Amino acid sequence: MLRPQLNALAITISSFVAVTTLMSSTAEAVLSLSLNDGGASVTVTDDDNDGILLFTDPLSVFDANTTTVFSKPLLLGSPTAIDLNSINSSGAAGTLIIEASDTDFTYPSSYLNFGIGGTTNNEVTYEAFVNTDNGDPFLGTLIASGNASNLTNTGAFSDAQRLSIDLDGTTPYSLGIRITIEHGAGRQISSFDSELRVPEPGSLGLLGTGLVLAGLMLQRRRRVRRG
Repeated sequence: MLRPQLNALAITISSFVAVTTLMSSTAEAVLSLSLNDGGASVTVTDDDNDGILLFTDPLSVFDANTTTVFSKPLLLGSPTAIDLNSINSSGAAGTLIIEASDTDFTYPSSYLNFGIGGTTNNEVTYEAFVNTDNGDPFLGTLIASGNASNLTNTGAFSDAQRLSIDLDGTTPYSLGIRITIEHGAGRQISSFDSELRVPEPGSLGLLGTGLVLAGLMLQRRRRVRRG
């Protein structure tokens, strides 16, 4: 009489453990976007796991915003990449902090590339992070940073940075991008596109092939001139 009840209890416990494990692992690997301008804040998560996030609503001082984030599994053409794009307008002086992050990247690499480009009449500060423990990337290692006002006085800005870091791929890691926009009084606008990625092996191979071909062509031209 007691044995069937014990078996049923064991099945129930096993099912609970399995569901709990699945929920915890799924919750950990969620693409996230947050915006905070001091007066209002919002966090958007990729609950359907398609690798796409979109925010198009007013906050407080920053009353017009369109922000997108792309990550895995959408960006299947790259081993590892997260892209944050945004255009933001404010009606008064204020500061907007935008953060995008994702976990469970596993592609091995000896370095990461960070690139950004955009326009602003004010100030844009950018930071890129990696956490080899697969936790909150903004509590991990700062791998790239810069300030748009230090690059140009024309309104347009761009920067690209590379940092060596050991990502062996045996354990997952997380990536994060943080953009801080500071606007002065009146109607102001800033826009940017940023990306943190592992370089594609195919691209590196094509680059090497291109360099070899360029060398061969140069050598051939020299031979023709000598003849």
